[in-house]
Amino acid sequence: MFEQGLILLDAAPSFVLASNIATTIILGVLVVIGAGMCFFGYPLLRLALGLGGFVLGGSIAAYLAWRFTSSPEVIEAVTSYPEVAEEVLASLDRTAVVVWAVCGGIAGAVLCVLLERVGVFALGGMLGLLLANTTMSSFSLEAYLVAVALLVLIGGLLALLLRRTVLILSTAFNGAAALMFGVYALIKELGPSQAIGELRAFGQDTYVLIACTIILGTIGSFIQFLLFSDRRADGKKKG
Repeated sequence: MFEQGLILLDAAPSFVLASNIATTIILGVLVVIGAGMCFFGYPLLRLALGLGGFVLGGSIAAYLAWRFTSSPEVIEAVTSYPEVAEEVLASLDRTAVVVWAVCGGIAGAVLCVLLERVGVFALGGMLGLLLANTTMSSFSLEAYLVAVALLVLIGGLLALLLRRTVLILSTAFNGAAALMFGVYALIKELGPSQAIGELRAFGQDTYVLIACTIILGTIGSFIQFLLFSDRRADGKKKG
């Protein structure tokens, strides 16, 4: 999930994250937003829709920018040899990717807030994206993208059909993932891109982080189902 959600940070020019203070602030904000979404995502639905739209819109735009601005040799290397993908991507000038990602993220956020059904689909898609990032990130780029497309589509459609349930699960687990990633990076004193690199190795830290995310997401889901699941339905009945 999360690797896509942090694509702006991972793709930013080096001077953007040169300051340790700036990195700490970014990660601190990530922890706060993650906690809010994990335990209060459903009543904060409009904010959650905006965040979901920004993440998905920015991720799609960044990927398209990379495909259009990279040479065929670079694309072939990243697609066919996932073990060298990180080194190849680290050598690129990513300014264009950042610009595209920010513009795509803003467009996605505005679209999801103004058109609520689109936002609901995006939040459901983020749940599929989280599952893809957890299970498929070590596979080839092509296999990973196929999994992302299928799981995002399934998650989005389920959100439209089972709106309340999927929205609570999506905000709880994506919020938990954001919170735990931020805490991990702060404890390890790593920048976002460095933390992503460490977690991609699938060592002990990765499995501990996944387990903590599942536990925290389950707690957040339980709290939201207990406190907020009927609030929107009640509001519609009164209206």
